[in-house]
Amino acid sequence: MANTEFRVKPHGILPGNQMVEFWRDGVFVAGIYPHEGGIRIVSKYLDGVNGVKHEPGYPPTVVVHLSDVERQEVENGAGKSTGNS
Repeated sequence: MANTEFRVKPHGILPGNQMVEFWRDGVFVAGIYPHEGGIRIVSKYLDGVNGVKHEPGYPPTVVVHLSDVERQEVENGAGKSTGNS
């Protein structure tokens, strides 16, 4: 398995915010930034991801929107946990 590392850094464009760098085997692979309603992932290594935005002169990006409510794993009540283990 590759040697991976996350590093928290100050955001270079938005003072007071942070971003996360993802490194693999000593190579910067991706930046993860706050984005309105979610996160933005920027990486020239994005592969097999729907919705990747390609702009000339910039690495590929994808925005992940996060809901304000927790998504239910199973709908219609089937498979609900009773809390008994």
